[in-house]
Amino acid sequence: MQKYVSIGMVIIMLLSFSVSTIAEELHEIDLSLLDEGHYVCTYEEHHANGVGESVFTLKKIPGGYQAIWDGITDTTDVYTDTDFRTHKVMITDEDTSLTIERDGNRLLVSGIDAGESIDKTLKLTSPHWYHLLPLSLMEFTRSDKQSVKFSLFDPYNIKIRDMRVEKQGFETITIFDEEYEAVKMSMRMRGILTPFWKSDIWTAAESGTHLKYEGLNIVPKIHKSKIYLKQIEFKPN
Repeated sequence: MQKYVSIGMVIIMLLSFSVSTIAEELHEIDLSLLDEGHYVCTYEEHHANGVGESVFTLKKIPGGYQAIWDGITDTTDVYTDTDFRTHKVMITDEDTSLTIERDGNRLLVSGIDAGESIDKTLKLTSPHWYHLLPLSLMEFTRSDKQSVKFSLFDPYNIKIRDMRVEKQGFETITIFDEEYEAVKMSMRMRGILTPFWKSDIWTAAESGTHLKYEGLNIVPKIHKSKIYLKQIEFKPN
């Protein structure tokens, strides 16, 4: 049988090549391209036991977005609406499998936590529920807001943490020889722990792409956590 390539297939191939080329040139996430494929972002992560790589995958799904963080020891799967409002989170590691779903001003937590069954309801302390910051902060970065208060689910203690993130200004930063125009942010825990816990975050000014994180982490022991964007790949459908 004679093999041939149709004009339609040629167009699709050219579009796929064009889209992936654009993504590589930008070195940032372009949400308008998510109808054509998805992003895979690799981060260098300095953690308590050394240096490794974590992978952030961003997809467009019916009604919103799906983001997956494949971390050093666990995986977080987040579902949002088109305005990046989190409505479901799934967290798994070797002895934990939690599902957290939003119901109005409550979070419904179910599954296995450290090998034990759990079924718990938590009250949100803010209209905003952020969980995966590389996703949740994209909209805030590009907005006119200078600060925002939000609720953060703590999977290690099954609690809600009261948080606040504030823009500090613009900076030009270089990561792995790539230069970015970034928004620097300061994130703190609200309440009595405000003076003792702080992290700094840099996101790309125009796209909101998560570039850099430096902050205190206490799990599994106290250490300075650092996360740097290493590579962005766009994978056409």
